[in-house]
Amino acid sequence: MENTNLLNCSNSDQEIDQEWVQLILEAKNLGMTPEEIHNFFKNKKPHS
Repeated sequence: MENTNLLNCSNSDQEIDQEWVQLILEAKNLGMTPEEIHNFFKNKKPHS
């Protein structure tokens, strides 16, 4: 498996949606593990 390092990416690759960052940080502050966060989004179904 190839390791990637965000510090080695170009500026255009480093653009991060700050709302997503805030959402992930809030989830972590609530005690969710990265795996729990991943599973939440993996199991989330789009609205129809």
